[in-house]
Amino acid sequence: MPTINYWNGTKWVAVSSASGGGAPGPQGPKGDKGDAGRSVTVTVSQAEPVAPVAGDVWIDNSATR
Repeated sequence: MPTINYWNGTKWVAVSSASGGGAPGPQGPKGDKGDAGRSVTVTVSQAEPVAPVAGDVWIDNSATR
C-alpha cells in the first residue's frame, strides 16, 4: 500500500505519524494573484520529490503490503 507523506519544511513525514485534532495552523502566504493561499504540489512516485516546499505531498508508491 502506498504511503502518503508531507514536507514539513525540513523532512518528509508520514501522514499516519501526524497527530490530528489540534488547532489549525497559521494562514499560509498569499498566492501570486492575492488569493487565499499558495497551491501545494502532489507527487506520486517511488523517488522523493526534488526541492519540495512546506505542505507539499508525496505519495510513495514503492511500498507494498
